[in-house]
Amino acid sequence: MIALVCTLIIAGAPAASSTAAASTPAAAPALVASPAPAAPAAAAKPATGKSTLPPPYDHLELLIRKHKLDEAQGELKPLLEKKPPEPLALYFAGALKLNGRDVDGAIALFDQGLALDDKNALLHVAHGGAVAMQAMRSGMLKAMGKIGDVKSEFERAVELDPRSVEARTALFQLLLMAPGILGGSTDKARLQAIEVSRLDPHAGALLHAELFENQDEHEKADGYVQKAFDNAHDDEERAEARAQGGMMKLQRKDFDGAIAALTQAIALQPLDADGPDLLARAQLEKGLVDEAIASEKRSLALDPRHAPAFFFLGEAYAKKGLKSEAKAAYQQYLTLAPEGMRADKVKEKIAAL
Repeated sequence: MIALVCTLIIAGAPAASSTAAASTPAAAPALVASPAPAAPAAAAKPATGKSTLPPPYDHLELLIRKHKLDEAQGELKPLLEKKPPEPLALYFAGALKLNGRDVDGAIALFDQGLALDDKNALLHVAHGGAVAMQAMRSGMLKAMGKIGDVKSEFERAVELDPRSVEARTALFQLLLMAPGILGGSTDKARLQAIEVSRLDPHAGALLHAELFENQDEHEKADGYVQKAFDNAHDDEERAEARAQGGMMKLQRKDFDGAIAALTQAIALQPLDADGPDLLARAQLEKGLVDEAIASEKRSLALDPRHAPAFFFLGEAYAKKGLKSEAKAAYQQYLTLAPEGMRADKVKEKIAAL
């Protein structure tokens, strides 16, 4: 499941204690994605359901989608040793840096790629998302001050490649989440969602769902989630639709509906670590603590480096009064994401145990 970095920047990032706030946006711009989720993921698929990237980057994209980051690093290494490296190699290298929370390193790689090819739309989107992450580290005021720079990067990407679902999705997210005084506009976001729908009905439907959910028009949002499901090219996209629907229901505190939708998403993508993690959040909200623990253990069995799962596992253990287990889970989160969006809150929780 893919999510946009700048969503967390503009929205101020969900509070660590809130599971319902951790929704999964519809699509990802470039490799800049959710830590979670917003850790980098691969470039979103076009309307054919297949990657448009040339070999070997299409395979790198697949590895990152499957959370096989060590394998991706191995395949990327010889590509980076070329003199000079190809811009797409720098794009993937920067994405993997972001996955490790090395935002400064990612920006340096994206800058290097843009110096070689300033007309690469994916690099502009990735660079914009990374700049937003960097600003967020310095506080909300600085992040707000960078919105203009980030918006310019996304607009440049759309200008360079009007058919880029990734670029238009990034711009949609920013326009939807940014305050009006800083360039946000629901009407302009809607225009981007319409354009994405023309390029990829599945991705466009998910953006429309997010748009209507943002306006508390839940019936319309649910209708677009179903439309996204009906227009999916494969089980990955069908799972994406069910996951977004589940997280929307979680935000509405419809815990049973959230659990049902997320369970369907897992059935469609049983090897995706995000599914059980998101399900655990819904289970925690409903008070199903033992079930949440089991779900997070399943997530970590699929991806032992899935940092958000350790956070919510810690939350579940804490609810059961298992302090040593909670502390261990929280500490593992900090090991994997020392500068993650929940890091400061986790340190407070550890100190309080």
